[in-house]
Amino acid sequence: MAFLARRLEGASVAIVGAIRPWPVFALETVDALMLESVAVKDEVLALSKEGSTRLLVERASGNVDRVQIDRSWELSAGNPLLVVEAARILSEEGSLPEQYGTGGARLKGALLLSHLMAMPEGTVTLLRAASILGTRIRPRVAQFVAGMEADGFAAAFEVALAAGILRDDGDGWAEFRHALLATAITEDASMVQRANLHARAFAYYEDTNELSAAVAHAVPAQLHGDAHVIDLVIRAAGEAMVEGAVETCLAHLGVALTLSGDAPADELLEKLADVSFLGQGPEEAHQIYQRLLRRDVTRETRTRVLAKATQMLVYSGLFHEAKDNYDLIIADCGGFEAAPVGLLVEWAHAVWELEGPQPALDGLMRRAVTAMSAEDHEILSQAIATYKFHSGDISGVAEVELAARTALHAIDTGQLDPAASFNIFLLHVSHCGALERFVEAERYVKTAVDRFHSVGALQPTLALQFCWVDMQYLRGFPLTAITIIDDLAEEVEFGPLMGPLYRGVRARSLVLLGRLEEAETERQAALRLHGSRSWYARILLDQGWANQLMAQNRVEEAADVYDQIEDLIRRLHIDMPGIHPWAGEAIEVALAAGRLADVDRRVSWLEEHSSPEMGLWPSMIVLGGRAALAAAAGHHDEADALYAEACEVPCPLELERARLLVRYGSWLRRQRQPTRARPYLAEALNLAEERGVVALGELARQELAAAGGRRRSGRTPHELTPQQRRVAGLVVSGSTNREIGEILGLSSRTVESHLATALLKLGVRTRAELRRRRNELGLLN
Repeated sequence: MAFLARRLEGASVAIVGAIRPWPVFALETVDALMLESVAVKDEVLALSKEGSTRLLVERASGNVDRVQIDRSWELSAGNPLLVVEAARILSEEGSLPEQYGTGGARLKGALLLSHLMAMPEGTVTLLRAASILGTRIRPRVAQFVAGMEADGFAAAFEVALAAGILRDDGDGWAEFRHALLATAITEDASMVQRANLHARAFAYYEDTNELSAAVAHAVPAQLHGDAHVIDLVIRAAGEAMVEGAVETCLAHLGVALTLSGDAPADELLEKLADVSFLGQGPEEAHQIYQRLLRRDVTRETRTRVLAKATQMLVYSGLFHEAKDNYDLIIADCGGFEAAPVGLLVEWAHAVWELEGPQPALDGLMRRAVTAMSAEDHEILSQAIATYKFHSGDISGVAEVELAARTALHAIDTGQLDPAASFNIFLLHVSHCGALERFVEAERYVKTAVDRFHSVGALQPTLALQFCWVDMQYLRGFPLTAITIIDDLAEEVEFGPLMGPLYRGVRARSLVLLGRLEEAETERQAALRLHGSRSWYARILLDQGWANQLMAQNRVEEAADVYDQIEDLIRRLHIDMPGIHPWAGEAIEVALAAGRLADVDRRVSWLEEHSSPEMGLWPSMIVLGGRAALAAAAGHHDEADALYAEACEVPCPLELERARLLVRYGSWLRRQRQPTRARPYLAEALNLAEERGVVALGELARQELAAAGGRRRSGRTPHELTPQQRRVAGLVVSGSTNREIGEILGLSSRTVESHLATALLKLGVRTRAELRRRRNELGLLN
């Protein structure tokens, strides 16, 4: 052919041929002809998607829908041989296989035939070794796995590049041009060949201390039962956990379990259960703990594992079962005086969920009188301070705050167990929320959540974020609460313990927004979860139900619900008003029902159990309640003075304040003082409208109109302000609240407020929906 090519000058003859890049002599011959300007080499490129589609439609009989066109492109990557084969399969079977399904054997076979036919032996050896490393490889690893000398490997590698099977991906990496080809080459090897190659890959990565990479080859290399290999895999899992890669850690432990066969070590099962709780949830962890408990283990191991399994029952919302288990474990340890402090703290959590703070406190106090280490004493003291706090004693707040300030380092160093229900940050944040220290609470939530995220600890993250969500609702930002909850729900499952709490806050927020059907759906879903047995969840859900009844003007029924809530609060001795700020709404409902004795009793309870150190909310509610009672008794001057004083309290619970403003404004109007009433009613209306609170806003609007007041003219209620539009646009572009705050110079709270209001005005529920509908809503990236 070369001889002829050099002698055709001037003749109307051309030689057209197809040549592969091997053997090397043939390629060198063509290159020489090109240098002599008697030949031109043209590389055959893959078909474009359009060309691939035209070929597929032409060769396949019948119509080819878009799904099959897309799948053909995915499988063939523009290889004409594969497109033709795909058309044949479509004609015969009506559909194409999934990319890596077993039904793709014919396509893989065609691909192998087209690429490896007449390939040099060294190149086939190289490709077989490379294929078990994945679609993207490091050549030096492939050389070790292939067992080839440097020169032979380099020549084989050049052929693979020239043939278009591999391509240089830069930075010392190469990549298979076709992912299906890598799979096909691997599957074309015998089982023994594959196992040997994987074993060599495992050895390479072990030698270079790339443990996670080694793990991927342990099972394919058939290294089952090898204690050294199992230990290496467990070490790799530990390294992943330190990096916060919980899913990777779980996957590695699963490999260790597979390699261990029917008799995995006790330590491996316990570690797998511990990590499963963080990455998958309490149900999966509990099953593994139970498997371990069915073994003949030491008493110490049994006690420890049984305590962990019981803790999973708590996280599953099975409080009665957990308490019974804890009682047995504590008795087996020699009673409260001898039981480990960590065990008692977990027991106290289960008891608190069921019976309130006092029984939990009593049990912990029994342990406090016996000797213990300084570390145990500190933990016990902080737990006692928290349960005392719930009972109205705030003397331990400073101790918990100091511990929270010094505990951040403990997360990073692994000294703080992320699975434990005793979480010093959660204790401090809940104290801050109850005492209206919201700025401090936000700072700790943000910081602690970031740290727990870094170690993959889901449960403490959810608990901390719930505290923040609940505070958004209490401060009068229902839209913000819903936005945070919906964003979280796209990423995680709340689980049976936290689910009722999140759903409860979402239901109450929906009631404020006038979306009653959705609220009832949320409440019913929450009641079906085991965690709704907790008194805390029960009060939250009952308050939501009372809110719904009031929105439906079923006042007497709502008043009955608050009677039940009050009875539970008193029976459990929940004497810290801010733990569940129920009294304000309870007084409003009792006033609406005309139950003045209930109002008096609840105001007296609030007076008895509050102090200036507990925040401004209780004093505002007490003054407003006393004002209402004075008004009902006809003591108008006293009522006026008390109402005015209550409205001067700078309470951060702004919807509670808005309710008081409406009540005072309405009373003034009925006292024929409309001019004085208008500012209070106008402020209440603005507060309600800014937050999308429908019923309260409508009541304020009606009262303001009756008092002769008018709304200020301006933009329509559904029109975004410039700042709201800027925030929404940045969300569409993918920015986080923190990033938006930095760009616009706003606090996270302000960003959340602007976003929540924008979502309401636009009729959008979540960030994801906002992004999907950005063009429709006129929000461009």
